Amino acid sequence: MSRSALFTWSIKSQCVSNSCSAFLWSIIFSCHFQSYPLYPMHFYPWQGPPLLKRSAKPSQSFNIRCNPSDLLFTIQLLNHDQYAAIEALGFGHLLMMQIDAVESSDLLTWIMDRVSPVDMIIRIGPGKVLPITPSVIHMVLGLPKGGSTIPSYSRMEDVQFRKQMISDLNQECLSDDDPIHISNLQEEILKGRVDSLFMRCFFMIVFNCLLFPTSSSNIDSSNISKSMNPELFSAVDMSQSVFDDLQASIRIWHGRNKEQFTHTIYGCAVFLIVCFLYLISSHVFRLLY
Repeated sequence: MSRSALFTWSIKSQCVSNSCSAFLWSIIFSCHFQSYPLYPMHFYPWQGPPLLKRSAKPSQSFNIRCNPSDLLFTIQLLNHDQYAAIEALGFGHLLMMQIDAVESSDLLTWIMDRVSPVDMIIRIGPGKVLPITPSVIHMVLGLPKGGSTIPSYSRMEDVQFRKQMISDLNQECLSDDDPIHISNLQEEILKGRVDSLFMRCFFMIVFNCLLFPTSSSNIDSSNISKSMNPELFSAVDMSQSVFDDLQASIRIWHGRNKEQFTHTIYGCAVFLIVCFLYLISSHVFRLLY
C-alpha cells in the first residue's frame, strides 16, 4: 500500500465500536509517547477524558450521520469491472475499508470538543496537538489531493439533477416526490454495468455515508449534485473538500445549543476517530510533517 493511505482501512471495525471503547482507551493509556520523537510536538503520558465521572444531567442523544456500514455493503456488491473502474479514478483505498460503524459517541464528542474550528487542531492538553489538514486527510483516507474543487450549483439546478437521477434510475417505485434511498442506488449497481450512472450511484453512497454526511439518511440534493461528472473526480481535490466539510461540521458542533437533548453530528467521523487513535498509538505521526 502507498504511503498516501498508510494507516486507515487496515484498522478493524471493532476499533470504533462502542462495545470496544474500553479496549481503545486501554491502547491510549498504554502508549509511551515520550519514546517517539514526534514533530512538531512531542507527546507525553496523559489522563484522557474523565470517563468514570458521571454527570447529574440525563445523558444526551447523538445522531452520528457517518454510517460506513452501508458503504461497506455496497463495496461488496461491486463486480470486478466496477471495482477496477473505481480504482482507476484514484479511490482504490476506499475499497479497502473495513470499518463498519461509528458507535463510540463518547470518544467522538470528546475529540470534537477539542478541535478548534478556526485552525482545525485537536488539542488534548498543553503542548499536545494534532493538526488536521487536507494532507492528513489525503494520507488517512487515500483521497485525491490537488486539482479543482467540487462544483457548486444553484437550487434550481439541484432540483433538475434530482429529477434527472430519478429518470435515469427508471425504477417503478420512484417518482419525483419520492425520497431516493441507498437501496435504490444499490439496485442500479447490482445491474453490473460500468457507466456514468453506476459511478454516480456509487459516489452518492460514498458522499452520504462517509465523506459528506448530511442530516438525512436518504440521498439528498447535495449528494446528487456532488456526484455529477464522476469521470472528472480524479482531478478534483477531494481531500480539501472533505476538510472544508469537516471544518463546517466542527463549527456547527461548537455552536450547538448544549441544553438540547438530541444532537446531530455531521462530517467524516471515521476520519476523526481513526486518525486520532492511530496517531497517538504509534510513531506514524512523524511521517506527516
